[in-house]
Amino acid sequence: MKRRVLQLVSGVLVVLMVLALAGALALYAMGLRVSGLSWQQGLLVSQWRWQPQDCVQWQGENLRLDGLWPLRVRLSTLQGRACPDEQASDATTVQGFPDGLPWTPPFDVTVHQLDLPVVSEWPLPTLALSVRQRHQQWQLGVCSLQSCVQASYGQQDGLWRASGDGQLGEWLAQVRGRWQWQGSGTWQGTPRGQLSVMLSDVGRVEGEASANVSLDGDFVGEGWRLRAALSEPLPLMPGWWLEGGHPSVLQGEGATLTAMDADLRMTTPHGEARLQARSDARQAATGQGALTLSGPALDGRLAFVWQDRMLTLPPTTLTLPDGILVTLPSALSIPMALNGEAVLPLQVGYQGLQLQTKASQLRWQGADWLWAGALALQGRWNGYQVTGQWEGEATPRWLAGKPLRLTIAQGEDQLNVSLPVEGMPLVPEQGTATAKGQWHGYPVQAALQFARGETGWQGSLSGQSRVVALDHGGKLEARVPWRWQGSVLHVQPGAQLRIDQGLVGQTLLRPVTVSTRQGLVLDEQGMRGALQVQADGLAAARWQLPRVKGEATLKGNQGQAHFTIDDWKTALSVDGTLEGGGARGSLQLNGALVPAMGQGLGMTPTAGQFQGDGRWQWQQGVSVEGELALADGEVAWGSVEGRGLDGLLAVGYEDGAPWLASRGPVTVQTLDVGTPIINLTFALEGNLSRWHFRDVRADVLGGSLVAPALDWPSDQVQPVVISQIDLQQVAALQASPAVSLAGRIGGYVPLQLGEDFLVVEQGRLANEGPLMLRVPPSQSVQAMAQSNQAVQLALDSISHLQIPDFQARMTMDREGWLDAQMTLKGVNPERKNLPVVFNYTHRENLLALLRSLRIGEEITQQLRTEKQ
Repeated sequence: MKRRVLQLVSGVLVVLMVLALAGALALYAMGLRVSGLSWQQGLLVSQWRWQPQDCVQWQGENLRLDGLWPLRVRLSTLQGRACPDEQASDATTVQGFPDGLPWTPPFDVTVHQLDLPVVSEWPLPTLALSVRQRHQQWQLGVCSLQSCVQASYGQQDGLWRASGDGQLGEWLAQVRGRWQWQGSGTWQGTPRGQLSVMLSDVGRVEGEASANVSLDGDFVGEGWRLRAALSEPLPLMPGWWLEGGHPSVLQGEGATLTAMDADLRMTTPHGEARLQARSDARQAATGQGALTLSGPALDGRLAFVWQDRMLTLPPTTLTLPDGILVTLPSALSIPMALNGEAVLPLQVGYQGLQLQTKASQLRWQGADWLWAGALALQGRWNGYQVTGQWEGEATPRWLAGKPLRLTIAQGEDQLNVSLPVEGMPLVPEQGTATAKGQWHGYPVQAALQFARGETGWQGSLSGQSRVVALDHGGKLEARVPWRWQGSVLHVQPGAQLRIDQGLVGQTLLRPVTVSTRQGLVLDEQGMRGALQVQADGLAAARWQLPRVKGEATLKGNQGQAHFTIDDWKTALSVDGTLEGGGARGSLQLNGALVPAMGQGLGMTPTAGQFQGDGRWQWQQGVSVEGELALADGEVAWGSVEGRGLDGLLAVGYEDGAPWLASRGPVTVQTLDVGTPIINLTFALEGNLSRWHFRDVRADVLGGSLVAPALDWPSDQVQPVVISQIDLQQVAALQASPAVSLAGRIGGYVPLQLGEDFLVVEQGRLANEGPLMLRVPPSQSVQAMAQSNQAVQLALDSISHLQIPDFQARMTMDREGWLDAQMTLKGVNPERKNLPVVFNYTHRENLLALLRSLRIGEEITQQLRTEKQ
């Protein structure tokens, strides 16, 4: 007998274990996951979650099972959230009201911390929950820090009671006041009951005004009645008030309104909206009313009639703030039922834009709805022609259909925008919009990625274009990560704009990169932040600009930038202000004259300092104008060197071309062309390709040089006047002078200054007073005399001449060959005043001679320096 009992008990235990294992496997397959199982005076589960279809709907910590009869369960935390599959149902099935609560074994459930973000779109306070059932008598308690709700239900008699109170501010952050409610009724057979809600001292946190709101209602089956009253105008938000002319009464059967008596007035900063409705006392479920808008920004009247479970709205137009016009072009009939459908024609106008529905139909089933149709947008907005279209379906959860397309055009500019919406939530969570076309003359191809984050929207903008002002190249690429929080746009670190090298005319613009390391902020006050700029420079036919780098700081509509040109040892500071669709500001420049500045210009700065300031403007192009001061400058033009360069220049840049002009005389202490020219002064104008010199004056060889105007380069002959040239200094130019000269000459030298040559045409020189010529008896002279008797007679004749008349003519070609013809008329006092007429022709490469003279002077100076 005992053996049979043991066998029976063992069998039962095995069955129970098999059932428990099967139940565990079934729960696991359904989505239950647990971890941290232990036994501490009862079963303890450290963590668990319920995740059907891999979505966590519920999860908790420290679930403790204290007893089995009655069942006692305690949880430290319990969190619930909605899953996409849970929200993706295309229809809501409306079921009948359940007849009471089901039978359950006795139990106690306690949750110390309950979080239900799924219940509402705004944050809810943390709750504590307790549920108790004994003998089918249910008790429920839900409390937060400032609110509490209690409810009870008896299965035997079906009676229920509920009550609660708390602070409104715990549930609505911007509202103050207190709420209370209570109700009772029967939950068996035909449900019935009464509810009463009282809101006391309701108002906004920052305001002083408040009002009391009372709601009383009762129901029997699907029939219901509601009465609402306001003690004072109720403040909703700054400038918004709700008041009732008398208590409002609503009565209905399910979703059908059978009686209504209401007179509500909403006062706003834009005007007043008044809702009036009254049932027909002679006919059941029949009535009429109207919504009337009036005020500075509100206008219109929307009448409505309900009869035979049908709500009818006639054609009308309503004016809303910001000039929005909402038009119902034809009568609209809406069934007053939980399930139904209606044709929904609608037009919305805004600042020259018109949005209208086509083939629009709305279907609903309970709380769910589906709209199907098309939207068409057209009109003008801020001077742009705008068209758009979309066709598809919309539900409370998703959109489906063709991509949304928008076209913006003005003149030759047209931008086509496309946004795919298939499967997108009604309030989009993420997506990618693309744009392609031409904008302000620039070809545009861009993509905007966006996604909703915890604190707002975020995404990235990427695009390509080309700088159309360039003849070739100039590809423009942008990559801008961004974040939108509140009303502020944040450009994230790492944003970059790059322009590849391009060619405009004969000028090569090398790549330019603009980036941000710490991000930018764009709000109603403008843009704030710092930008890093690097431009690799440009190269033109006669000048070059090396790499420029620096940082620009933006603050609202103002900005400052500091740049350096390392190869030029130059610093540039710029500030500016946005205004009138462009920008303007000032700049400061300082640095040293270095050889790198002369690349491509045909001249080489070797020493000196410069500083300048000016103004700039950007309005459909960049223009710059200012002043540049030079001090102690040294410049070389091939074999020509200038030292002690000082001057004040007006400089500018406009329409892609630089220019400069002197303010007052420019002075050069020494201009060494082989023959030193000192105290040179002139005025100049130029554009780095052509130069115009005026009032040129200089001291040379004891005399002076004057030119009213000189253009370089030029194809015209331009006069230069020289006077009082000291012949003694001319003779001293030779390393070993063969003759001795005294006296002064002057004349007229027509010059043509080519880009890389100098031409003299029919220059004339003459004496300015008596001249003297001596030929000392050097070895070379004696050798010449001994070689030929005629030569000896000539040398004896000119060995000492006093010359009252000297004439010379000269020309020089592009290669520097000088051809000179000279005539000397005088007497030899050592030959009894023998009259002498001496004609002489000479040909020599003057450029080579001057170059050799300059080189010889440099060698001599170097030897003197080394000797010292």
